[in-house]
Amino acid sequence: MGIVLHKSGCFKAAIEKLAAAGKRALFAMQYRCSELGLDDTHLRCSLFSSLVQPVLSYGCEVWCLERPSLFSQMNTVHNHFVNCTLHVRKSVPDGIVLCELGRVPSQLHWQKTVLKYVSRLSELPSDRLVKKAFTHASSVNTLWWQKQSLWLSQHGFEGVLAEGTFSLANAEQHLRDKCYHGICQSSATKVSFFMNNMSFDSNVMASYLRDIRPSASMFSLIKFRLGGHSLRVETDRWLRPKPPREQRVCRHCSMQAVEDEQHFLFDLPFLQHH
Repeated sequence: MGIVLHKSGCFKAAIEKLAAAGKRALFAMQYRCSELGLDDTHLRCSLFSSLVQPVLSYGCEVWCLERPSLFSQMNTVHNHFVNCTLHVRKSVPDGIVLCELGRVPSQLHWQKTVLKYVSRLSELPSDRLVKKAFTHASSVNTLWWQKQSLWLSQHGFEGVLAEGTFSLANAEQHLRDKCYHGICQSSATKVSFFMNNMSFDSNVMASYLRDIRPSASMFSLIKFRLGGHSLRVETDRWLRPKPPREQRVCRHCSMQAVEDEQHFLFDLPFLQHH
């Protein structure tokens, strides 16, 4: 482990190395879970947070405010884990998969770590060497502090840190709420359907994932909830050219209705007797 430093000051090489290490840690965790027959969703998420997330987050206090495009490989590791855990396709939007599991994007976890780090530095006694280095970095406006200060002020944290009224729990909830609001504002059809029709709490894992042992039936339910099913409203998206929604009619009845979740559950004649 370690941070790869480049003479240009860019952390691209460091982030790529950490992403590769995180991928190895994830595959090792999944292999061991498979060996031991550990398929509990809540347990697997806890293992990821304990075994893989620390690898991906190593030194994030230094590099997490780099441009977001550098984190694509990091995000791929987390997205691969949540998709495999719920047995859904990559085409299912990341936002609703995270909401179903009660998880947050990796970047939010890194931002929380940065807040905790800066808060701890701010509260150190003034005679500590680390505190003197921190005070010097902020007074001469180093590049690291410029990025930190800009991000803190954008989220309204700079003032409360200076006043000594900072609460990490409140800050984390603020970041969660902002992330959730961003998901809600998405114009994607799948996301809108999930937000408007499904019951969930974005702060905790869906109750059925905690209470029911994983099975083929449960994974079918997950795919149906998250839009990863095989109804034409979903599968016809993959055609080129993509047919309009109203042309994705049901193949199992003569109603000429769009083959979507509502039609499948409530209107399909074939299922009315079951």
